[in-house]
This record gives sequence, C-alpha cells and structure tokens, in this order.
Amino acid sequence: MEKTFVSVREACTIIAESLFGLEHAHNQAVPIIHRDVKPSNILLANEGHAKLSDFGLAIEYYGPALPEGYKTHLAPEVISGQTQDTVSDIYSVGVTLFRLLNNQQELTFPFSSPQEHFKAVSRELFPERRYLPHVPQRVIKVTNKAMRATRNRRFPHCQEMRQALERLQFFIDWRAGAKDRWIGQDRDDEYQVYVTKKRSGYEVCFQKNRRRQTKNCSEFSNEAEAYGRMYSLIESTTIS
Repeated sequence: MEKTFVSVREACTIIAESLFGLEHAHNQAVPIIHRDVKPSNILLANEGHAKLSDFGLAIEYYGPALPEGYKTHLAPEVISGQTQDTVSDIYSVGVTLFRLLNNQQELTFPFSSPQEHFKAVSRELFPERRYLPHVPQRVIKVTNKAMRATRNRRFPHCQEMRQALERLQFFIDWRAGAKDRWIGQDRDDEYQVYVTKKRSGYEVCFQKNRRRQTKNCSEFSNEAEAYGRMYSLIESTTIS
C-alpha cells in the first residue's frame, strides 16, 4: 500500500491466501492463535503469493489469556478482556481486508481510554464501515461479516471466510491510474474508464482495448454525477 494501489481482486486474493496459513495454525490439536493479524504481517513471496508472518505474539489456546495485538485490529471481546481465540483472529483478518480494500496505510487510534475504545468497537463504529466507492457490495458483505462485533455473527472458521472470498467471480481487475482515469485488465483485454470535461458538462467514457464502448458512455451536467457513474461502472464490472 505504500508503493502501489491495491485492487479489490488483489486484496481478496491476499487475504484468501493468508487465511490458509491462519487456518493451519487454528487447526492444530491445540489451536495456535496469531493475535496480531495486520497488513504489515503479510509477506508476498517471489511468485506473488501471500504468506501470513510474525507469530511473535502467538499462543496455544487453552483458555482466556492477557489480550495482545495491534490495538486498532482488536475484537470487542479482546478489548474487554473476556477472551482471545480463533474467532478473534478472524475479526483482525476482517480489519486487515478492510484496510487493503480502502488502501489505508494507517488506521489511527483515536481513543483516550479502553472504555471509549470498547464502546466504539462493540457498536461497530470503529473502524467506520465506509469503503471507497469502487468496492463491490458483495466484497463489503464478506468484510463486514468478519468484523461483526457479535462473535456468532462472524465467520466461525477461517475456511468459511476463505471460501466466501474464493466464490467471488472476478471480471475486470481495476486500478486507479489517476482520480479521473482507471485502468482495468481481464486476461488479454485492457479497459479504461475516465471522466472528461466538456463544454456542456462532463462525459464518462468506457473503452475496451482502446475502442469506445458507446453503451457504457454517458454525459452528465455536473461533476459529482459523472464520477458517480464512473465508480458505478467500476463496481459493477469488478465481479461478474
């Protein structure tokens, strides 16, 4: 995220592959709880595959233990000191996916007390469930389920979350080239969608392999409507 834009497809792939590692840890005879899942603890191998790393805070789960981990990624039951287990790890995975989808390098901790922190997290007010406008609702649904404050509303196991991500059928892999121009790829096909200023307003243009796709091009009287249409096109073509 520091060096390049993370696409929706890439974010979901990174998390799905990381969940393999977490699933293996959780499936031990005595489950191993990672307790510190966050973007900086995911490594990318030479072939591009994601690997979950840094088990420095990991423990074998025999029962409640002192809470550990990155404060902004902690589930409400961890903040309150009730428990920290495999389902708590899934919450942290959800926050990690949330940050990747929003290309959010930092998640600022704005609380002055544990009570204030717990209140916001338990009401799902932190992190605020707001996403960049190009993120499809089906991806948001998976992410928000992982971040549910109520434990039994989350994915119960890593496998369920991983399979939910793997069931998503991606189409165009969109990346932001600039604020007003996005570039997408699907196999050998290249796509572009962009906003241009016209005398009478704004135009949204959609291209496939540099050829204008007239049915997806529209004119608007104001800038907000034009950008709304551009993001709608990106969202609707990210997943088939």
